Amino acid sequence: MGLQSKIADLGRLHEIIRAFSIAGFGDIFKKMGLEATAECTGKIIGWKYAEDIAHLERPQRIRKLFEVFGPAFVKLGQMLATCPDLFGPVWISEFEKLQSQAPQLDFEELRPQIEEDLGSPLDEIFQDVDPKPLAAASMAQVHRATLKDGTKVILKIQRPGIRAKIESDMRLLTYLASLAEKKSRNWPPIIPKKWSSNS
Repeated sequence: MGLQSKIADLGRLHEIIRAFSIAGFGDIFKKMGLEATAECTGKIIGWKYAEDIAHLERPQRIRKLFEVFGPAFVKLGQMLATCPDLFGPVWISEFEKLQSQAPQLDFEELRPQIEEDLGSPLDEIFQDVDPKPLAAASMAQVHRATLKDGTKVILKIQRPGIRAKIESDMRLLTYLASLAEKKSRNWPPIIPKKWSSNS
């Protein structure tokens, strides 16, 4: 892994710890031996989703965090949805929502990606493109469109920068999992068995 990737991963790790700390899950990282990082990021004021999750219960907050951080975390949540031996019904219900819901991106955020993929401005190819998504998944978003000859088509647009983000997050999740495994002999589990909605 090159220096640029390492720097990007470090920035992403700080972003993740900061967001989880604001959401009330900072102790997880302290138990992993990341006290300094957790304390440092905790001093940074502001996270654009903080107000959106402040009023939510803990299971809803963790689901929102997984949605915000994208495909790798969504897939993790989907896996956790199959673990009723670890989580109570309220938590499982929230994780299951990750299987059918994903935050929608404004179409203008997707426009550069699809124009790059097609090699032309959209106006040269389509009569119109519906800016309202037909569906939104963790890796792509689907929109209705009409070609110049009147043919109706469906556009599946990959989320910008998704490949690099997934690769970075997979490295970080692997790193965090290895830390958790090493530390798990000395403290109680990060995920208490059968978490209730308020714990």
